[in-house]
Amino acid sequence: MTIKKLREQSENFNQEISKEFYLQGAGLKNEIDLDAIYSKYPDIHKKENIDLIQKEIEHNEGNPSEQKKLTILLENLYNEIMGFELSDLAMQELAAETNGSIEIDNKKVPFRSVMGEILRTHERERRNEIELKKDEFLDKEINPIARQMNRKESGLIKGFGFKNKIEMFQKLSGIDLYKVNSQMQDFLAKTEDMYIDTLSFFAKKKLGLSIEQLKRHDLMYMNRSQEFDKYFPKSQMMEKMSGFVSKMGIDITANNKISFDIESRENKSPRAFCSPVRIPHEVYLVLSPRGGKDDYTTFLHELGHALHFANINTNMGFEYKWFGDNSVTEGFAMNLDHLTLNPLWMKKVLDVDFEKNRDYFIQRNFDELMMLRRYAGKIDYEIKLAESETLDGMDEVYQKTLTEANKIQYSKETYLQDVDGYFYTARYIRAWMFQENLNEVLRNKFNEDWFVNPEAGKFLLDIYSYGQKYSADELMKMLGNENLSVEPLYKNISKVLTN
Repeated sequence: MTIKKLREQSENFNQEISKEFYLQGAGLKNEIDLDAIYSKYPDIHKKENIDLIQKEIEHNEGNPSEQKKLTILLENLYNEIMGFELSDLAMQELAAETNGSIEIDNKKVPFRSVMGEILRTHERERRNEIELKKDEFLDKEINPIARQMNRKESGLIKGFGFKNKIEMFQKLSGIDLYKVNSQMQDFLAKTEDMYIDTLSFFAKKKLGLSIEQLKRHDLMYMNRSQEFDKYFPKSQMMEKMSGFVSKMGIDITANNKISFDIESRENKSPRAFCSPVRIPHEVYLVLSPRGGKDDYTTFLHELGHALHFANINTNMGFEYKWFGDNSVTEGFAMNLDHLTLNPLWMKKVLDVDFEKNRDYFIQRNFDELMMLRRYAGKIDYEIKLAESETLDGMDEVYQKTLTEANKIQYSKETYLQDVDGYFYTARYIRAWMFQENLNEVLRNKFNEDWFVNPEAGKFLLDIYSYGQKYSADELMKMLGNENLSVEPLYKNISKVLTN
């Protein structure tokens, strides 16, 4: 095996895996045939490739650019080896999730449709019953597999020579997890009073409940905000989205490289996703519509991903097309989804006036605060989970940590399901910071209405073309902003919620 061959085979492998997950996630295929794909590329998951890359890194001591690519390749290799070793368990878990169902009102409801059922249910007792059944299903069908996966993953990481997943992630990504966590714990403390006041207001107004009574399904239902659906007409979504994007001089399909799958379908994943199959030539955006602001916000998020992937320079290396710092692509996604928080965008694109619709903007900023606090809880818990030598008692640690962050009662049963793989939570948090910095750059360069400015479109297409050659930190420094910080997010939210 040579480095060149490893890169070529890895790209082909990722293309085929991505296509399989797209088909299954879109509900177009019941099962993923991972075995067939892994058997087609038996050489790329061999542990001797680790030595191959490490020797090449040493050989390129005077070439930091190549060393950077090789380190990304090494990080990907470690994750692909783990993916290969965990594939049987992963497929068991996916099959249980896809084929599983719970009984609601004497009818079997697919497990993947349960969250939508909760969001549509007005009666609190029924929501509570559905959530209890969901948790029971998780505890019985999913968690036994997830526990096996967690233990096996920890063993693999130690076999690589790392103390734990934290050391592996920090050494290979260059991201300081403890620094990210420290920033978010400061954010929790700083926003505590503002969050409690706003949550109390909405809980009383919408549900007639006190904070002490709230459960997670209450917050999900409350934040669904059906009263604002009239601002987000389902039938006009594609027209509205393509309209403002075209004013930036951007083709929403990227010359037909992006395919949109936004229809309802049984067994379709309730979680929207973007699947880049052949970067930049074949990209899929998949959304299971629920209606209202969630559809628009989610579509914009996945559109940010899709436009990024579909506009990456064809000649960009494999590592920079597929891997690198995912805070960047998540930042591009958030840059668009945060437009539903932007009063000027809401006015120009959806004709929603800030002064006449303050309730909407208060709700959206509360949603933002709630999610940031949730992720502050998640990163803290996920670090504790990785530091722990055992899973015993971690369900209680999860429940306590997330309940304290969001001030609502979390279930213990989701302590392994509510964990983003390989600290992707940290990537999301950094993406939040990155998008706010990027938004500031866009406003300064192209004015407040940058989202209808063709020059802003050219600018975005240019930085999309880099793929993930640069980390979020590096890209921000190139654009004139020094540090990723949660402070601008705090200022924007408090400006709305404290006035």
